[in-house]
Amino acid sequence: LGIDAYIVGHLLAIEPTDAVISLWLYWSLCQLDMMDYSDNSGYPSLKQSAVEKIEIPLPPLAEQKRIAGILQEQMAAVERARASAEVQLQAAENLPAAHLRTVFESDEAQSWERKSLGELCKIAQGEALGLPELKPSGFPVYGANGRIGYYTRYHYEEPEVLVSCRGAKCATINVSEPKSYVTNNSMAMLPKNADQLDREYLRWVL
Repeated sequence: LGIDAYIVGHLLAIEPTDAVISLWLYWSLCQLDMMDYSDNSGYPSLKQSAVEKIEIPLPPLAEQKRIAGILQEQMAAVERARASAEVQLQAAENLPAAHLRTVFESDEAQSWERKSLGELCKIAQGEALGLPELKPSGFPVYGANGRIGYYTRYHYEEPEVLVSCRGAKCATINVSEPKSYVTNNSMAMLPKNADQLDREYLRWVL
């Protein structure tokens, strides 16, 4: 729906005839799942010959203009609501970090003794487990993305603090369920002395 546009080779430009207005054509195509018309043999693609066969409803031009105008207003309202919701969501997502800062960046926290994770914890790399080996039920399996499935055995009786160490979720903090298997995509932070370091505290520190 742009003007004076240059179309690259990965796009198909659909120029309307006098029988259809651009906005009607746009909204008619938006309500379709265009992947239904794609060629999925190997790399998905849409061929011009397939697009040419797609049928859309075609009321009189005056009706097209009326309905397209209503849709344009409604979708603009939806976009405003979506943008507002995203702002609220971002504010909500920032709250945990703000609460953590009030504790761990406080004047009191600056006076606390500091020790390295290596001194306080045994840091254990998980055990490799391929996705095809996962089971539909059993003991929870934790990888870089949290719980990813189930397996026939487990590593840890108690919930443990995990740090993902590979992939897009690298450095994410998770807490496993009791009797969980941990893959080599995460490291378990195992306190050496439970009287010195509380697991739940460790979770929030990290």
